[in-house]
Amino acid sequence: MKPATLRHFARKGVEILPTPDQNYTDLEKALAWCALRDASSVWIGQSLGARTDHTFSTLALLRRFHDPARELFVIHEKERIRFLRDEKVRLSGKSQRRIALLPFATCRARTRGLAFEMDGVKLELGVNESVSNRARGSRVEIEVEGDALLVEETE
Repeated sequence: MKPATLRHFARKGVEILPTPDQNYTDLEKALAWCALRDASSVWIGQSLGARTDHTFSTLALLRRFHDPARELFVIHEKERIRFLRDEKVRLSGKSQRRIALLPFATCRARTRGLAFEMDGVKLELGVNESVSNRARGSRVEIEVEGDALLVEETE
């Protein structure tokens, strides 16, 4: 960042944290900062797109910074993505919204309220994923044993 830009924001009272270590992405540095400050909710926008390596890294960061006490979501167009580890979630929203459960790398899933229910189904990345499922009504329950990414349509 240019020195004039740093001075401008410093005059406005913006906290400036030098992070010269290039072994970490900017997003990873930001999530570490949020974790150190015990942020209760972090929503990440505009982080998926043209570069597959960055997209995969962003989704992997959901796993790395997962904490059941903190909401951590990636918001992408009309989707909300979160990481689940050995937990049960209750979702609410419009009927027929798309819901996907992607193992990261393996999990067992139990669901209530989906068009294609799962009752202890083993999901394994590259073998068996749950994509393009639909909510039958406004409420859905998903229980995961293991690690998974939950992708939920928001509109």
